[in-house]
Amino acid sequence: MVSILNKHFEPQTEEYRKAQFFLNNLIIVTIICSIFAIASLFSPIYQKISYMPFVGLCLLLLFIFIKTGNINICVNIAVIGCFLVLIKPITQTSGVSSQFYAWLILPPLIAVTLSTIRAGIIWFLVSILFEIAFYLADNTPLTELYTQMDKFNIMLNRICLSIIIMSTLISYERLKQKQQETIKHHLAEMNAQQEALTKKNEELERFAYVASHDLRTPLRNIISFGGLLNRRLKDHSDDSIHQFLGYINNYAHHMNSIIDNILDYARIEKTDMAPNEIVDMGDVWQTVTGLLNDRFIEKNATVRVEGDMPKVLAQQMQIVQLLQNLTENALTYNTSPQPEITFGHTKTDLSGQACFFIKDNGIGIEPKFQEKVFDMFYRLHSLDKFPGTGLGLAICKKIVQRYGGSIWLESQEGQGTTIYFTLPTL
Repeated sequence: MVSILNKHFEPQTEEYRKAQFFLNNLIIVTIICSIFAIASLFSPIYQKISYMPFVGLCLLLLFIFIKTGNINICVNIAVIGCFLVLIKPITQTSGVSSQFYAWLILPPLIAVTLSTIRAGIIWFLVSILFEIAFYLADNTPLTELYTQMDKFNIMLNRICLSIIIMSTLISYERLKQKQQETIKHHLAEMNAQQEALTKKNEELERFAYVASHDLRTPLRNIISFGGLLNRRLKDHSDDSIHQFLGYINNYAHHMNSIIDNILDYARIEKTDMAPNEIVDMGDVWQTVTGLLNDRFIEKNATVRVEGDMPKVLAQQMQIVQLLQNLTENALTYNTSPQPEITFGHTKTDLSGQACFFIKDNGIGIEPKFQEKVFDMFYRLHSLDKFPGTGLGLAICKKIVQRYGGSIWLESQEGQGTTIYFTLPTL
């Protein structure tokens, strides 16, 4: 049944809902009529009513719906069937004086609910014409208690009641359609804004990527010519010249590091289409400690691991970059004679997000700066005191958020820093 609906209708739409409701009820009615039709072959109790026409009508509607998916045609055929079924009882129960007036309102209700408001109104007018015809053809004997006016009032009351019911339902359907149109309009606006924002982000990322590449050429020339000048003037007696050339070389290499980080930042989005893989955080940590082994020795650092390391769903190179940036920060912003760095896993919550941390005994961060340090190019210290580009934590934040995680820190000035982040597990 789902495949039939998906073939003709787009899921999660009003047309899909109506078609599903119609098809479910049609199948139920077909089964019930089939059971009674089979029972009528064996029991005289069920032979008073012929159920085969109902079975035939239901099968016809199923065939038309499966072939065309046109619910309006099926509903109109069903309404005609309702008229043919319901007119017979009213003609057999004293005409318009009968209290059996389901035929007057039921077919239009089916039409307006499952088809369109226009179809409901048309069938309602047809019902009223039939009501008037029954009134004119009614041959119920008139008495002192049942006058011509009474008969007219019965017809008028039935029509008025039906009008009230139909008006209420039509108002509800129109209100629902208006709300759906409003929702569709807002969704279309949101989609348009999302597309425009995505396009702008792509343009900015492309600009950053291309600009960073283009900046490398003049920067490489500055470094090369600075080196040539330094060699040409190595015998020069003016020490300030060598000092200035050293500044040029240092700042050029710093600019080169900034460009590298900008490229790393742009590449995070460029790898969005790459499939995630199962990443063992223990293996990643071993890779990072291997890459930074010389720095650990240089700084006389102690490295520890706490907790069992779960596996996460991510791209391994980005997780290596994440841990490497956080560990380098823990080494850089640390004036202790023996830096201590701890990598650990605290817990995995019910949503499947594993929480990790990297803890150090470094200089710490004041509470008022603890959110700002994750912004691009934000630095708390000068280059003379601590090297860096101001992009390391911004890259970490973007990597974590790419996988639906969060990153934050806890720190007190002079008491070290603990940075927490979450990643999705298997």
